[in-house]
Amino acid sequence: MRRLTTILFLCTIGLLGAACTAPADTFAIRDVRLFDGDVVLERATVLVEKGRIAAVAEDLELPRGITVIDGCDKTLLPGLIDSHTHAFNNALEDALRFGVTTELDMFTDHRWAAERRREQEAGPVTNRADLFSSGTLVTAPGGHGTEYPIEVPTLDAPEHAADFVQARLDEGSDYIKIVYDDGASYGLSFPTLDRATLQAVIRAAHQEQALAVVHGTRGDLRRRRRSGARLRRPGNRQHGAGSRGETRHLRGADLERHREPW
Repeated sequence: MRRLTTILFLCTIGLLGAACTAPADTFAIRDVRLFDGDVVLERATVLVEKGRIAAVAEDLELPRGITVIDGCDKTLLPGLIDSHTHAFNNALEDALRFGVTTELDMFTDHRWAAERRREQEAGPVTNRADLFSSGTLVTAPGGHGTEYPIEVPTLDAPEHAADFVQARLDEGSDYIKIVYDDGASYGLSFPTLDRATLQAVIRAAHQEQALAVVHGTRGDLRRRRRSGARLRRPGNRQHGAGSRGETRHLRGADLERHREPW
């Protein structure tokens, strides 16, 4: 984990306020109810040294002079990961207030995402959630994603898929988001990628060792399966020295399914 807020989050407001304003990277939380992601400890003390959890036990002998936060009647748990967001403006700061320390964004302005990524690569950013993003999605001319007030390039043929995917990766996309949705499942109608183009995009993403995630309704995905396309788990792709292979956390998230029209 890169920073304290990706290791733990204090879900109760009183404890949250105390921990987030801790004056140093070394402190302790005493007598707190702890959920570590697997089990619940009804009473534990957590020692944090230099921004990392150093020890967890029911009773700990703590170094002298460190800040000790009273965790009585409070609960401590790992930071949450929201695996489908559309982040913009102050969304990442708002997310942190609700215990979300990492957001997997599925479509936003790639320039805004790139700026957040540069901030993360420069060093720990502790006032907001971390961001991993698809940036610009892959959609057909007039398709879902083009209705918003943001310029969106579109894909109209399978022979252009490789260049389109490469352009997204050059912009810094952490994974490729593909829209395969004609709106029929919720009483709408708009263009979508054809099967050949869908398959070409998936192949192009995998050839670049990038994850491909598909937005679609159950009916769309049923048709996708009949097309013979198969999503798999390609290896990690790193974008520069600052990424630290974080896309490993996205493995297994190859497929989105939506019942709602967003």
